[in-house]
Amino acid sequence: MEEIPSHKKHSTLYRYDKDEVILEEGEHSSFVHILVDGTLGIYKGKEKVNEIKGKGLVFGEMSSILSRPRTTSVIAESECEVMVYRGGLPGIIKRFPHVTEKIVAQLAERIEEMNRNYCKLQDEYQKLKDDNFFLAKELKVAERKLKQSLTAPSDDAGAKASDSGGAEYIDDGFILGYPSRKKKTDEKHNDK
Repeated sequence: MEEIPSHKKHSTLYRYDKDEVILEEGEHSSFVHILVDGTLGIYKGKEKVNEIKGKGLVFGEMSSILSRPRTTSVIAESECEVMVYRGGLPGIIKRFPHVTEKIVAQLAERIEEMNRNYCKLQDEYQKLKDDNFFLAKELKVAERKLKQSLTAPSDDAGAKASDSGGAEYIDDGFILGYPSRKKKTDEKHNDK
């Protein structure tokens, strides 16, 4: 990081080399940053979650506005220049109204983008919910058909009964999901 001399008391221009950390996740700061030139990567832990590219984009403002630790790190993806404004939100509003306008405009754009993403996710959720409903109905129909096919006497059962000397079989329930059959005894033999 190289500080570029300036006559301004509450802002400083810095030049960063590629891969240099500009903001560290978890740190407390009341500074607001504006990208003057270059490309920055936004990282949550070690995972890159976004990128900042374009002159005049504000970053690092949420920590200053909310007085909370930074939730992400910002790392230079190329050599870049960043203007840093000191004094927290009240000082920035007072001394740099143009920076305040940029912050408000960017926050409004982020909210609009979040609303679009939310609506898109809601649509996807509803589609998945509808698909799940129809799949559940199809599954119930398939289960019913399977149970019917397992409990209904098949054509082979009659052939087996005739092969075994005319003995009949009755269904006495399910064993491990399959119908079990026992021989039906001749009533004449039971009376004796």
